[in-house]
Amino acid sequence: MLFAYQHCSHTIDHFQDFIAHLVKEVWCKPSGAFSLSKLDPDFMAIVEELENDKSVTASKLLAPIERLYELFRQKLSADQRNTVSKWFDDNNNIELLCGNDPQVVPVGYADIEAIDTELAHHLKTFFLSLWSNILGLSAVQNAVGSIDDHYRVAFLASNSEGKCPYCGYRDLLGEYSDYREAYDHYLPKTKYPFNTVNFRNLAPMCDRCNGKFKLAKDPLRRNSNGSRRKAFYSYGSQHPKIDIRAEIVGDLKGGVKPANINLDFRCDGYEEEVETWLDLFKIVDRYKAKCCYKNEGTAWLERINIESITHGISPRRMFEIEVAIARNKPWADSNFLKAPFLEACDRAKLVR
Repeated sequence: MLFAYQHCSHTIDHFQDFIAHLVKEVWCKPSGAFSLSKLDPDFMAIVEELENDKSVTASKLLAPIERLYELFRQKLSADQRNTVSKWFDDNNNIELLCGNDPQVVPVGYADIEAIDTELAHHLKTFFLSLWSNILGLSAVQNAVGSIDDHYRVAFLASNSEGKCPYCGYRDLLGEYSDYREAYDHYLPKTKYPFNTVNFRNLAPMCDRCNGKFKLAKDPLRRNSNGSRRKAFYSYGSQHPKIDIRAEIVGDLKGGVKPANINLDFRCDGYEEEVETWLDLFKIVDRYKAKCCYKNEGTAWLERINIESITHGISPRRMFEIEVAIARNKPWADSNFLKAPFLEACDRAKLVR
């Protein structure tokens, strides 16, 4: 990604705290029969309210919580429960997982199936339901707030670029919109348990990056052999600058086509993270195409000649002005890509 988000604190984060207590202190430390008093008091109030709410039929919490408590108690040894507790911690240390830290190991539902298939099934159902069904209920929103509130009040206050950092050029729906962007589960919710309501694993993403390119791809695993790899962390505090360089090659008689563009992405010390980013979001193909669209790259190049005539200055001077502006405001008008593309056009003698 081209830049990182600033992480923002919000009351909805308490819901993940409730789940941490549930997994580590209740399920992984079963003692006797289950009772609601074992839950975090604030979470217990939510569970009781949902249980007593006659308008809520499917999205109850008590039954699946109790079912999983019994599975942990009856089917898992103490060592296995300790292992699951460690897995919970590892899967929620998103930053270290993205950095491929050897001390934390990403654990999927397949790993839980190796312990017990029934447990894996019910855990997956539970954690998927937390995101899809539970967070939107009034009992939860009254207690910890809503996702919409997290986006509008907390996220937008801390992140004002207004652009999707995964592609760099599509707008994020902001304060003047009636809608918000969808939150992507950076570590896919269908593969990884325990972090479906962890907002360090949840990041707003433009609809194109989310719905067309990343989908359920795994940032932590290579598609070819499944080996671990590094990935940019969406909320990293020290995000490096990626230097994009372009070259125009080949026969240009029919105009610049994607096949005429070579792109190079340089980021010393972060080569693997860049490779992952390019793979997840098909960046090379998308950027090449953007440089060739009539109202994008083609227009950038034409603007130099048109504006030079309008202002009575040389195309060379207009080129220098356009590149300087682009370098100064990289996230406006796709300038981060515009500058290297125009420089490549200049080297190819397309700036006249």
